Amino acid sequence: MRSNVWTTRSLFVAMVMGTAPTACGPPNSTLLPASTAGPVMTILDSFDLEETDSNFIAVPLHLNVMENGDILTSDRPTSRIFLYDRNGAFKKTFSSRGRGPGQIMWMTCLLPIGDSLLFVGDDNLHRITYFDLRTGDVIKTVPYQGHFNNAAVKGDSIYLGLLRSTKESGFTGLAVTPLLGDSIYYSQGVPPIYAERNYVQGTKGNVLLSEVGSTVAFSFAALPNLYLLERSGTVDTVTLPSARRLPAPADPMEAFSERALMRLTPAERVRITSLIWSVSSLPNGRFAVIFADLKRATRAPDVSVTWLTIVDSSFTRACVDGAIPIDGHGYVRFDFVGDTLNVLDQVVTETALRTRLRRFLPDLSACDWVPLDRRRGAPLSPSTHAD
Repeated sequence: MRSNVWTTRSLFVAMVMGTAPTACGPPNSTLLPASTAGPVMTILDSFDLEETDSNFIAVPLHLNVMENGDILTSDRPTSRIFLYDRNGAFKKTFSSRGRGPGQIMWMTCLLPIGDSLLFVGDDNLHRITYFDLRTGDVIKTVPYQGHFNNAAVKGDSIYLGLLRSTKESGFTGLAVTPLLGDSIYYSQGVPPIYAERNYVQGTKGNVLLSEVGSTVAFSFAALPNLYLLERSGTVDTVTLPSARRLPAPADPMEAFSERALMRLTPAERVRITSLIWSVSSLPNGRFAVIFADLKRATRAPDVSVTWLTIVDSSFTRACVDGAIPIDGHGYVRFDFVGDTLNVLDQVVTETALRTRLRRFLPDLSACDWVPLDRRRGAPLSPSTHAD
């Protein structure tokens, strides 16, 4: 299939963080008054997904609401993929945990493409599997190097948020693969701030991305910035201000490091930091960023509060830190369809653990739109590495 990459297959990916500072630590986002008005969530709908003893979601790992309204999610312990209709009625399940054809060990990405194709990344087996959504059959598999945890479709190409490590070097950036293609083209080089403090290992490749028009926007989970990869090959940096969410970690390594956690006293281990949880493109070129305030007392952080920031199409102003209601009993997942925010959460009732989907419409009518600091990046040289 022809690749619709911005130039040719001999180009893609510019290294990220075009004008990122090279100081010892990343910048915290600008602090605004807590009275700054942000998005207000209006609930539209709420229902539990249909589950049985044989079709049960212990830990929902993904959420994708498709164009036809069908709901796609996955279960972390079993690596099963579940498909529901728009009202939560069970339709089918496929895949399982293992190393054979159609099996998955560590599902990092679940990306529906149209109504019949599903792109799944496996960071344990280091392979991409394309499934037929109608039947659950495997169409093809593609090996890759390194680790990635998110992907976005643009035209005939799929962009990956990547941490690629070898014995000689490692780097964090973007990669691109033609849809149903056999090759992956990697960015090269380590962003200065990551090379200086070895953050490339500490963030574990937590690169989140989406696309708006001709711009691919992405973000590292532990940094309060958006990075805008333009058609010209430049990367601009936009710092996201905060009003009510907690500050980003002073050292991104601490957001993920178990060694750093163990150095703290029991009282100090119960700490909260704010990370970017998801990013989405919206109608009219706007962009949604969801932050999660995480409580780190054990190996797996608990999501305590989530916040929505809306960035306008020019990336020059934003409506920040609207609270998103969650129950927080399990992994919370988010997906925008148009202007509607879908939230998949788990609710503990008197008799069971329920997986619940809620739909919200963010109301921006009372927002205090605040200016953003956008730092222009210099043109970057093309670089390619193909597997």
